[in-house]
Amino acid sequence: METRIGRARPTFADIGRSANNDMETPKLSVIVPVYNVGFLVTTALESIPRRPDIEVIAYDDGSTDHTLQILQNYAKDTDLNLRVMVGGENHGAGYAKNRMLEVASGEWFHALDSDDYVYTDVYNELVDYLYRSDMDVVCFSLQMNDGSIHHLTEASRDTICAQTVRFIRREFAKGIKFPEDGSFGEDWHYNRALMARYPHIIYTDRVAYHYNHPRIGSLCDLFEKGLIECNIS
Repeated sequence: METRIGRARPTFADIGRSANNDMETPKLSVIVPVYNVGFLVTTALESIPRRPDIEVIAYDDGSTDHTLQILQNYAKDTDLNLRVMVGGENHGAGYAKNRMLEVASGEWFHALDSDDYVYTDVYNELVDYLYRSDMDVVCFSLQMNDGSIHHLTEASRDTICAQTVRFIRREFAKGIKFPEDGSFGEDWHYNRALMARYPHIIYTDRVAYHYNHPRIGSLCDLFEKGLIECNIS
């Protein structure tokens, strides 16, 4: 490991929770914004370690296909500590993430995209590391569909995908919001506000995240084809 140091709501339905309700405050909250990804969301959820100190919150942001039904069915049978929130209309990933963080209770949080997944064993080891970490942000690395590996470093920490490959201490990030204008690139704005607080960061070389790219129809795919704009000004 290498260290770099710096220093009225809409209603929703809670349609599933499968876990020990007597569990102590979780160490990690995994938030999963969901929109029209079908069965890919089950792959994402299945990859998360089953342990009592991890809570998972999935927010369906107005899916127009069968994604919500898949999510509801999954929540009924899983042994994952899963809470499903239903937002109604589509407002964008930034809005969904803010709503999930409002109800999250973990000391740390991680934003997992619903069409990606984590490498369970490595992810599990990194969650264990959180218990002895005095950092504000713990970063890890990702692998893409072509097998290439990308390490998040101080030089690349402002990339759009940076949000998905790090654990963030919730208390340190308190008050920072994702933009809710529905535009692509909400992670960049959140990251800029986070870095302005000069967090203590550790960059690890552990590959814990699979970035499902390229994927036809994803936001990144639409952006690369010029069909949507990325708001990073």
